Amino acid sequence: MDIQKIENFSIVDGGPFDALMGRIGFVPFDGKGIMKEAVAIGLLTWLPLLLLTYLQGHLFSGAIKVPFFTDIVVHVRLLVAVPLLIAAVLVIRPRLSKVVEHFLTAGIVREEDSTKFDVAVSGLIRLRDSTLAEVILLVLSYCTLYFLGIKTTISHDISAWYAVVTEQGWHITLAGWYYFLISAPISLFLLWRWTWRFLIWAYFLWRVSKLDLHLSPVHPDNAGGLGFLGMANTHFAPILVAQNIVLSSMFAHKVFFEGASILQFRNTIIGIIVIYSVFPFLPLLVFSGKMLKVKRAANFEYGALAKKYVDLFHNKWVHGKNPQGDELLGSADIQSLADLANSYSVIKQMRTTPFDRKNLIQMAVPVTVPFLPLALTVMPLEDIIKQILKALM
Repeated sequence: MDIQKIENFSIVDGGPFDALMGRIGFVPFDGKGIMKEAVAIGLLTWLPLLLLTYLQGHLFSGAIKVPFFTDIVVHVRLLVAVPLLIAAVLVIRPRLSKVVEHFLTAGIVREEDSTKFDVAVSGLIRLRDSTLAEVILLVLSYCTLYFLGIKTTISHDISAWYAVVTEQGWHITLAGWYYFLISAPISLFLLWRWTWRFLIWAYFLWRVSKLDLHLSPVHPDNAGGLGFLGMANTHFAPILVAQNIVLSSMFAHKVFFEGASILQFRNTIIGIIVIYSVFPFLPLLVFSGKMLKVKRAANFEYGALAKKYVDLFHNKWVHGKNPQGDELLGSADIQSLADLANSYSVIKQMRTTPFDRKNLIQMAVPVTVPFLPLALTVMPLEDIIKQILKALM
């Protein structure tokens, strides 16, 4: 594929939703347009709820137990998580485009495989722009809302701004209908859409892993030249942060309004942090087999080279024998025995995954932040960090 085309390639721009945003006036490739979109969608989902609950007398108090003003989960989901899910494009788009470009510019994809690489990129674009996929995601959003939202949110004995309990049973308020039909589905659609984008990115990496990649066992990144992938996938952090912000607000609601103890959620929170810190890197494991093969081959090849060199070195400097015509000793490529030992040491240290512990920690830090305000109420920051690092290591 042409490098210039790759430079304009994006995994996140495309599909019916972006086309709609473009018609409205939010230009996907413009940072200012993305921020306007984030603010506008956030207000579209939240502001009507504010007005409707005010008109119905459910904004602050009244005859209901859960007024709109005190429902921190809704405020966090619509005013923080939704804009963050939209603005995440600004972080993810340029990084992943660089990754796709680097496969070619670094020579990792061989010239003879450039056509297959082009096919993989084209396949990714088709999936990204699929109308059917986004329709399915929209349906999935409503299904998720019904089975995990409405059924578990509405209580038969507690009146809230979204549903009021009467003698005849409960009925959904106008604000509730707007939330369940528009606000909540939009937030879920954005989350499912990012999940889809991540899956097609994983599929693309799998297709690339099937090519005859040019990996170097002595590359200083200790990953055969694929270390850039570990750093690249950390840029999915904003998506997981948005999700954790919502989860943190749910735990906070139970603690401050339902009398629950934060210690009840301690293991759950630690589990979420560990899973979210590891999950983004799982697609990179498709390269492990190829990396292991390169490392094993290099061990034999450089082992044989080292054996030949040290024998010549020993004969020359210990026994005083200097074979005529041998180019290995004193060549510009191998200046000393120490240089050869360093090269062999790099091979020994080569990982069989493109990511390392540093990448895991880089992901763990942002996904932990949303839970810190809650955790700090019962546990010192030092203890929190120790437990998370212990789980990752």
